[in-house]
Amino acid sequence: MRDETEWVELVEYGFNKLVGADTAQIVKLVNETAEKTDIDFLKRLYGNGDAGEKIIENLR
Repeated sequence: MRDETEWVELVEYGFNKLVGADTAQIVKLVNETAEKTDIDFLKRLYGNGDAGEKIIENLR
């Protein structure tokens, strides 16, 4: 229910939608999203999960 976001990549890949507080737009996008089957939740937008290991290795 926002008009802008800091997480633009989530919007670009279809995980989030910006709709503001317009009730009709919210309902429309909830219905559209519920019917979507092509969202790839396996996309690694923020790396592959090994950042902590890399940091520890660099500190050592």
